[in-house]
Amino acid sequence: MEQTDGLIGFWQKDEKVWLELKPEDFNKPFFLSPKLARGIGEAGLFGGSISVPGSRVDERIVEFRRVHNLIQLIAVNSDFVARDPKAPEARAVAAGFAPSLLASTTVASQPHPERKTVLVDAAPLFLNDMLGLGTALQRAYRQGYALDSRNTYFTTVRAAADHLVLNVNAHFYTASIAVPQPGTPPGAPVPTVPRTVPDPRSIVLGLYYAISKLPEQPMAPRPADARIGYFTTTVDDFSDDLARSPRQRFVNRWRLEKKEPAAALSEPVKPITFWLDKTVPLKYRDAITRGILEWNKA
Repeated sequence: MEQTDGLIGFWQKDEKVWLELKPEDFNKPFFLSPKLARGIGEAGLFGGSISVPGSRVDERIVEFRRVHNLIQLIAVNSDFVARDPKAPEARAVAAGFAPSLLASTTVASQPHPERKTVLVDAAPLFLNDMLGLGTALQRAYRQGYALDSRNTYFTTVRAAADHLVLNVNAHFYTASIAVPQPGTPPGAPVPTVPRTVPDPRSIVLGLYYAISKLPEQPMAPRPADARIGYFTTTVDDFSDDLARSPRQRFVNRWRLEKKEPAAALSEPVKPITFWLDKTVPLKYRDAITRGILEWNKA
């Protein structure tokens, strides 16, 4: 097997991939960002999308949890919180709002004699329909699409010090095509088929999973103001039982921090960085670049 070190190291042999999980990786929050890397050009299934109608393609906080010989990938329920983890309110939140199980697998090795790490098969964790795309296809076309696990595989896996990326070719298949039945009332939903694939029984989607570490120092939250248009994250905070409502709305924003905090104006520690997608036609790239850089004036 070939070994690759990183935030979460992995071992690979042919189509098989094993993650090497450290003892400190368990019960530790990570940031999971899935994307649709390749779609079919219709029904909301567009390559590069960070959300797909009717699916669970969205960003979330996850943890690896070990239950004896079982490794679970858990979606943390971060929509309901209490600030003090030792307070009774935190115990009430934990009892009232459950996490979700995304996938599970078994431990595939004894602990490493020095690193105490264990290997787990990555296939049950990521070669599945974690994102609910089969259901999204069923809703879009009213056909019996489901994941074909035998023809779903990793295309590339790479790791760095702060992230792990897994690219997946996911095959969705239905053995038969349903057709509209005679006598269907006008306006009633009827089965359709995708027009953009050679064989409507077979749909191959490209999936991208990125697991990143969270920053050591959390960013200070900024409450949203209803008078100004923001993209927001809503959290129910039960820390104060005398508050009019537990619901709090925070601005989604970049982490911009001054290199010199005392200065009135300072270069940022880490500037906002944009990338131009490689599919952007060459003749538009200069105009798009200049348009993006206009934001520097603000």
